[in-house]
Amino acid sequence: MHREIVEKYRCKDNWYKLTKTDVQNIEAELAAVINGESENIQTRRFEHLLYSIMLDFLSDHDFNSKIANVQHNAAALSKSDLKSIPQVQAKQELISKVTQLKFWAE
Repeated sequence: MHREIVEKYRCKDNWYKLTKTDVQNIEAELAAVINGESENIQTRRFEHLLYSIMLDFLSDHDFNSKIANVQHNAAALSKSDLKSIPQVQAKQELISKVTQLKFWAE
């Protein structure tokens, strides 16, 4: 369910006309994703980077350098021995997509 909510609110236009049900879904689903526990500091830093991109996008601030950082990390995952890690293999399609400018334009 989290993925569906994230995908729905990835589009900036969906934030302009929120209903009461939308707000409840955001609180119940997205807040759980944001507040999730993570023991790995690198994971927390990456999550922070993604959330700051979202905030910059919604605030009409420049976020291109942050996107470049995500693309750099994704490219490193695509070209390294890390591809043998099952979690990386499972997300390889998404990792490949985020390296493309087309992904960020949508």
